[in-house]
Amino acid sequence: LCVLTASHVKAFLVRQGRLSRLGVGVWLIANLIATLYLGLFHQSGPIAVNHEIVAIANAADQQRNFSIHYLTGACHSTPLHSHLHSLTLTFDTWHLDCSPDCRQDSERLCETERFVHDPVMFIKQSYCRSFSRGRKSCKPAPDFVVTFSEYVPRIQDQLQALGLGLVARFPHHLNGLRIGGISLGPGLDDGASGKIALVDDLLQVSVEEVVLFSKHKRAQNAKKGEEL
Repeated sequence: LCVLTASHVKAFLVRQGRLSRLGVGVWLIANLIATLYLGLFHQSGPIAVNHEIVAIANAADQQRNFSIHYLTGACHSTPLHSHLHSLTLTFDTWHLDCSPDCRQDSERLCETERFVHDPVMFIKQSYCRSFSRGRKSCKPAPDFVVTFSEYVPRIQDQLQALGLGLVARFPHHLNGLRIGGISLGPGLDDGASGKIALVDDLLQVSVEEVVLFSKHKRAQNAKKGEEL
């Protein structure tokens, strides 16, 4: 598009004189902001959370194999092994099923759909508690759970009951904007997204976050607290 329209844009700017320089300046600033946001911030959460998992796992004593469950409610929303590199550690990863076999069956609910519809019930039915160890269909609680901030208020108690504590949150993308009394997007009122206030609260943005729950970080924090 830029190549096709470049000559016409150049001719228009030459005719406009000073106004053209102002237009070019505005255009450059807008593109710089967009480039920085898309290159450094937008959807960076899944990569950052996997780096944090590797760091926590490296700090763990003796254990070399770790399990990670991605309860994100969306298909292929994490990079998995491409950012779980370690020469001394191994990671067993699991994510919600949204395979073509599942999606093409109109009478079957994929795990992604079941989780989004009722995340609390999904966790209760999927994971083994102390009173359900005999159930063959339940999974043992993993070392790490990764989810999005929109699900945290509903599932945090369930994950804590499985021994998983909230240890880190990573910005993923902007999902709301408020300028004065004008609001755009649902994030500012959902009670789950992170909030950033700028210019004496005249400008507010909300950020959907990738949230990490872990057994190991929680145990280390508890041990430090006991020592204090």
